Amino acid sequence: MIIEYTEILAILRASPNFERLLMFDRVFRGDDTFFVPSKRWYETEFFQWYELQLKHYHVRDYEDSWDCDKFANAFQVFANICHAYTEPKASEGIAVAEIHYLPDDSDSRHAINAVIVDHNQLKFIEPQKPSFIDLSTSEQKSITFMKW
Repeated sequence: MIIEYTEILAILRASPNFERLLMFDRVFRGDDTFFVPSKRWYETEFFQWYELQLKHYHVRDYEDSWDCDKFANAFQVFANICHAYTEPKASEGIAVAEIHYLPDDSDSRHAINAVIVDHNQLKFIEPQKPSFIDLSTSEQKSITFMKW
């Protein structure tokens, strides 16, 4: 399935949690259209492959020089590489964004990923695990950066 960037903006506009993110124009894009994989693809294929890549490049273990924004960026890059590998004739990038937000009960910001999956659902992924996670309303409202 393919999604247009304008459709992603419509998904964000449908929730009051992203009002400030949109108001301050903090949603960025690299492409006009994106491929939308299933949630199952992440869970059964990509997460395991992504873990192998982190181990291969010796960045699996957290270190000061390889922190959350590096994991979020790598997740986005490797998702596109894996998609290109498994779907070589598909030219669209994959619907994965790097986001920065303030976790509840934290003094410092954190970087994770947002994805669009089945039926245009917006989901969040902790790339250091990797696993799907839920963000509270306050955490969603605290997002200050989203790059698709």
